[in-house]
Order: sequence, then C-alpha cells, then structure tokens
Amino acid sequence: MTRFLATLILSGSLLTTCALAQGIEPFDASRLAKVGDTVRYGAYNILKIGDGVYRFDNRGIHPPIGTPGALGTDFYLISGSAKALMIDSGNNYMDGNRQVPKRKNAAEELRAAVKALTGDVPLELAVTHMHADHNGMTRAFLDNNVKYWAGEGEDLGMLKTEFDLPPTTYTLFKSGEKTFELGGGRIVETFLVNGHTKGCTVYILHKEGMIFTGDCYGNGEGLGAGSGDSIKTFAQSSQKFADYLLANFSPYERYALKVYSGHSWENGYQGFYREGITPVDVGYLDWRFLQNMASCANGIVKGRWLVEGSGLRYIEYSTDPNNGHYNASARPGQRRGAMIYGLGSMMGSLEAFYDAAGLKMPQ
Repeated sequence: MTRFLATLILSGSLLTTCALAQGIEPFDASRLAKVGDTVRYGAYNILKIGDGVYRFDNRGIHPPIGTPGALGTDFYLISGSAKALMIDSGNNYMDGNRQVPKRKNAAEELRAAVKALTGDVPLELAVTHMHADHNGMTRAFLDNNVKYWAGEGEDLGMLKTEFDLPPTTYTLFKSGEKTFELGGGRIVETFLVNGHTKGCTVYILHKEGMIFTGDCYGNGEGLGAGSGDSIKTFAQSSQKFADYLLANFSPYERYALKVYSGHSWENGYQGFYREGITPVDVGYLDWRFLQNMASCANGIVKGRWLVEGSGLRYIEYSTDPNNGHYNASARPGQRRGAMIYGLGSMMGSLEAFYDAAGLKMPQ
C-alpha cells in the first residue's frame, strides 16, 4: 500500500511538473473519480460517462457564432489497460476559425488532460468523419507517436486544406472489419453508417453498451438530407446497423444502449428542432433513436409521409423568422422542411424527399 501511494504521489508530481513546464494549469484526474463527475478544463467540459470513458465538449466556452461547431462538439476518450482510443478531436482551437476562437496552449491542455486520464498507454485517434468540427485538433498529437484512423470513403484530401497535412496522416480502415483492442477485454468495434459522409463510422463498445455515432445519425435535431440519393444511402446503411444490433445484442442489451452523438446539446430536441420549445434534459440517445432514424429514412424512400396514419409526417420550414418552424438556410420560395418519425428526423428539401421516393414533385 505504501509503495502504491508513493507511486500515486510521484505520478501526480510528474504531471504537475510537466504542466507547469508547459505553462498550463495542471489537470487533476482525481476530480473525475466516479461516473457523472465533470470538470471544466481548458476549452472543454469533461464528463466521466463510464469506467475509463470520458466525453469532452466545448459547450458554454464561447458564445455561438451561428455555425454548428460553435454551438458545441463532443468527442470521446476510451482508456484500456494496453491502449487508449480518442474518437474525434473536436474543434480547432490551435488555429481558430470563424467558428471558434484561437486558444493559447490549446494543444498542451488537451494533451495534459488525455495523459492524466489514460496514463502511459499508447493513444490512437479515430474519426467518425472528416469534418472540421470533428478532426480539429489533429495536429495536437502529431509529435506524440499517435496513430490516426478514418473509415474508407472519407475525404482525406481535406487535411491539406484544413491543416496543410498530407492525406497519409490518417490510415484508412474498412468499417465492420477494423476493431480496436484496448486491453483488459475492452474492444471497440466499427460499423459504416454513411449518408452524412461516405465513410461515416460508428464505434461500438459492446460489453459496456455504448455507441458513439458522431454525426452519422445527426442528433436530436435531425440528419441533413442533401439529395434523394443521400437519403436512400442512409436508409440502407442505417437499416443494416439496426439489423446488426438485433442480431448481436440481446433485447435487454439493446434497451440499455447509450448512444453518444457528436453534438449532444441537440439531443433534447427529441426528433426535430422547434423554435420556442424547451428541450428535454437528456445526455445520450438510445436504441429507439437508432430505430426511428432508420424507419424515418426508409419511410421517405417508400413515400410513407403521403399515407395517413403511417407515423411519418412532414413539417415545412418558413423563411419568416417570426413563424414557428424557421430555418435561416431556407431561401424564399424554397420548400424545405423535415420528415419526422418518432425520435428520428431528416431535414432537407421537399424535392429531395420526392426524389428519394421515386415520385414526381407535385406542381
């Protein structure tokens, strides 16, 4: 016991010394002792959501600037006995952009928190998709022997545009085949759920009943549907994942699933963002959400919103900010809205919905 306490004290001293050498506030991992504990550090609120599993988010760090990343992006850290995995890395605080301000020592703070929470095990970083609010801190770990991963289909050319980094910074893997073995029996599985992007990857901690979806399913506010083809792709892909869960999880396991998205502040809108409503207080989504999203997309493909009593309904946006379902991106004369099925929703143009169903748009 004495040796164990001495080791803890020494480790804490080393972390403090390292942090002070970097000119940043030391990170105290002991403040995240039990599930539900949260601490604010650097650019992030860090919440312990499981044994060795943490959520990082930047909500409330700065005021919204009108773009999604500014309103809060979540990413996750999973620690095992042999390795740790970071799923996404959030916004780019190292350089700043029109979404978020540049922060001094942003990389050092993130590294300090990760180091304190994972210890000396090697770190790997995998993205759900290659959008700027999810791969923003890529450069923070370049000199730390960190392995970077992305699902096949993702546009690695974006790295050159965003960070002036070669596409080879990330290694592509085939979703469904790639697993991350973190030690101690902790295994993270992967599954392709494309539609948001071509290689959008969901990460699964089976034993712990946790699923990390990034933007693959959108969030409580809905998934953007840019075209009829993207709706059909998501319908097929999301149904495959629902079938996978049915085949590989018992009913009890499915009902207990916790689904962690890339923007959990949206979760509480429960199926569609409506002006003036008070969001439900919910930190994660569930099996119903995954089912409802697949049913929503497949219902669109089948034209079910035109069938009374189907459960699928269409709500049109307004370009008038004084009206209820306002969306600033909708142009005057453009028919944009959302298809809603239970907790699931897809946002897009009415033309895209009709195209997905193979139906002629009414005049």
